[in-house]
This record gives sequence, C-alpha cells and structure tokens, in this order.
Amino acid sequence: MLTKKLKLFITPHFIFHVKERIKTFDIIHLHEYYTFQNVVIRHYAKRYKLPFVLQVHGSLTRTDPWRRLKLIYHVLFGYKLLRDASKVIALNKVEAEQYMRIGGAGKVADSITDVIYHVTKELAIEEKLMSPFMLRTR
Repeated sequence: MLTKKLKLFITPHFIFHVKERIKTFDIIHLHEYYTFQNVVIRHYAKRYKLPFVLQVHGSLTRTDPWRRLKLIYHVLFGYKLLRDASKVIALNKVEAEQYMRIGGAGKVADSITDVIYHVTKELAIEEKLMSPFMLRTR
C-alpha cells in the first residue's frame, strides 16, 4: 500500500547490484528526487568519487498531501543528494528556482552543453581541479 500511494519502491537487492557495477560508469544520470534508488546510488557514487547529474522532473514540490514525509526525506537524504550532484538539470525556470531555494545554487546547468561537458570522468575531474581557480577548461 505504501508503495502504491507514495510511489516509493524499496528494492534492497538493488544495493548489491549497484555496489558491484557502479565503478564501471563514467557518470551517472539520476531521475526523480524522492527515490530509494537515488539514495543508494548517491552513497556509492560519493564513495567511488563518480560524478552524477540529477534531473527531478518536477518532483521537488512539497505541496501535496505527503509534504511531511517529503520533508523528512529531504532532511535525511535530499540535501545530500543536491549537495553531492555535479550538476542538476532544470526543465524550466520554475524548477531552476526550486533548486536554488533548497540548496542547488550554482549547480543548475546553464544549458544542455553544460551537462554534456560533464559527461566523462576525465572532464569532471578536470573541472574539479580547475574550479578552485575559477578557470574553464575550454
């Protein structure tokens, strides 16, 4: 019932698959916001220093009947998800403003080119090395 109403799919076996396979990726593209899968992937992406991009598809709003549960998720996992994302993709200006309000400032991709720029591990690492000096690598 919880799964059907909240659309929250808890898949414990997923953890083992992610742990085994995540190191084979150069970059990870996460969809949605309130998911168990994103919590697991963020954990291992951080552990193995893999860049990931987050695209929430309008799921940041907390104005529905489940807003208290969403707030709990946000406090326990959401801030970390936004903090650790290399970039976040906004579908429109409203979503970009939502990212800014809840901690994604400076991570919203300016354009699809900005996201593509982060597609390989080498470029993501290169940007991390260059960003303290405010230099662009291209």
